[in-house]
Amino acid sequence: MRSLYIFSAVSCATVLLMTACGGGSDSSSTTGTTGSTSTSGGITVACAVSGNTISVTTDGCIANAEKQRTALCVGNTMYMLDGTGLTQAQVKQGVSITAASITSQGYTYKCV
Repeated sequence: MRSLYIFSAVSCATVLLMTACGGGSDSSSTTGTTGSTSTSGGITVACAVSGNTISVTTDGCIANAEKQRTALCVGNTMYMLDGTGLTQAQVKQGVSITAASITSQGYTYKCV
């Protein structure tokens, strides 16, 4: 089952922070590596994690933070969709956030 999360923007000086409305309480994280993923195949690469910062790539990656969420950066827009095995096209149908980074459930997702 895939679900979308709605993000609400909060302006703080020049930094745009996003806070998720809802989410799980699982606070585990997994360190992974980045790599290329074709647009026709599913995204299978784990996002790199350093502390509570998750690096999201232009190829897309799976963040194992509060839940498994597939994320993708295109320019200064980040796309997210809960679930795994998703293609870039599917992720682009999820939530889109125009920001270099967002914070959700204590994790900061950054486009790299």
